[in-house]
Amino acid sequence: LPFILYLIPALRDVRFKLLLLGTGILAAVCILYSGSRAGYLATLTMPVFMWIHARNRLRWLIVGIIVIVGVLAILPPEYVDRFKSIGDEDVDPYHETSKEARIQILVDAWEVFLDNPLGIGVDSFTMVRYRRYGRIQDTHNLYLQVATNLGVPGLLIFGLFVGVIYYRYKISNRQMAELLQFIAKKPRVDGQPLFAPRDQQRVEESIRILEAVSRAGTLCIVTLLVHGLFGHTLYRNYWWFHAGLSLALSSVSYTVRHRISRAYRYAREIAEQDDGAS
Repeated sequence: LPFILYLIPALRDVRFKLLLLGTGILAAVCILYSGSRAGYLATLTMPVFMWIHARNRLRWLIVGIIVIVGVLAILPPEYVDRFKSIGDEDVDPYHETSKEARIQILVDAWEVFLDNPLGIGVDSFTMVRYRRYGRIQDTHNLYLQVATNLGVPGLLIFGLFVGVIYYRYKISNRQMAELLQFIAKKPRVDGQPLFAPRDQQRVEESIRILEAVSRAGTLCIVTLLVHGLFGHTLYRNYWWFHAGLSLALSSVSYTVRHRISRAYRYAREIAEQDDGAS
């Protein structure tokens, strides 16, 4: 969803916009009917994040209210009750992930971590918890999953790992935003445009897409970290996806910025040579 939300405004081709819109609707329906309370809360992070970073906050606030009202109107009652069970055990008193059960899991995980600060091993919490307390559910918390499985060293490494990914996304986003401002001014050298009109559009769209991907990646990391408050997601493969994407995007952003800067400097050198010859 973050990629869809940011790429739709960045693309010019209506066919791709419609394809992404259809995919986004399907993704939203999957989330709605998944019954995942952690998924609901993580999804709510997206409009909040986009609203904070939006230029016209009032417009996006109105759009957000309309979307929320529409979603609540079509959401089946059983899913509304499931969402309410986050804070009200009476709604779902026997489910293993009710409020009281979640609190008990967190307490057990914290005690296991305190007794094993170097970790108990990869994906071993359920076994250790069953032997110690007779209960089998996993941590339902990313940070306690890292702490119990990998200990203090794992927490430090995981924090550094996610921090580098987030930093790479932010750097790429800043670089592309600066280039967009430069391209939007239609730079000229000695009275001549740096880019032909068609090239100007292509370069601008390409940079806008890179900026959209970097923004979407940043939002994905924030969403995953919020989701991690209620889900044990350490061993999901999307962490590696974002590691690869952030590094690749950082490299592409640097290359694009370097080539445009080089083209601008080269054009100025040619213009200065022509002026000297005249």
